[in-house]
Amino acid sequence: MKKDYYNIPKINVYSVFNESKNIWALNILKRLGIQLKNDLYTEYEFECLRVDVAEYYENEEKLPMGVTKEDYRKLREILDDIYY
Repeated sequence: MKKDYYNIPKINVYSVFNESKNIWALNILKRLGIQLKNDLYTEYEFECLRVDVAEYYENEEKLPMGVTKEDYRKLREILDDIYY
């Protein structure tokens, strides 16, 4: 496994969610109990974030109140579109 995977922060996740077209998704993350840090993520930290969001993938019926299936799917698309 690459040393960079755990040690080199290089993914600016917060900036993607802070764009005007994605700002709504910050509230969805909060409703899912996920707090984004305004800092660079390592590849490992980013994958952990994706796993946290994917917790509802198998059973979208368990999404918290205020999170629609459509919003959840759009949130996952935003994460899928982040390249590193």
